[in-house]
Amino acid sequence: MLGLIIFNLQQGIPGWLLFIVGAFALIGSGLVSYTSARAESLGIGLGNPTLASKGTRTTLIAISGILSGFLVYTPTIALFYLVLHTNLTVLRRIRLAYQSVAPTKPLM
Repeated sequence: MLGLIIFNLQQGIPGWLLFIVGAFALIGSGLVSYTSARAESLGIGLGNPTLASKGTRTTLIAISGILSGFLVYTPTIALFYLVLHTNLTVLRRIRLAYQSVAPTKPLM
């Protein structure tokens, strides 16, 4: 992730923007694993696995690094993809977990 941020910084993308985007990418990546483990420990099923797993994220970063010699914006696309996909996956998991434990009828 740090390599993607540094590469994009060298491409002229403003540092403040990369700081924000990089922070969201790191937060989303960490929370994907956390939400999965937490839901599993509570016995909550989150459905099918997503493409936001650790192996997929690592593969995406590696492929974007390899392709960066040919397509200069590949690391930028990979970084923004990681931000969107991981954080949307976390929000979806939180919603599914809430729906599985929320009461079906109002208390009053």
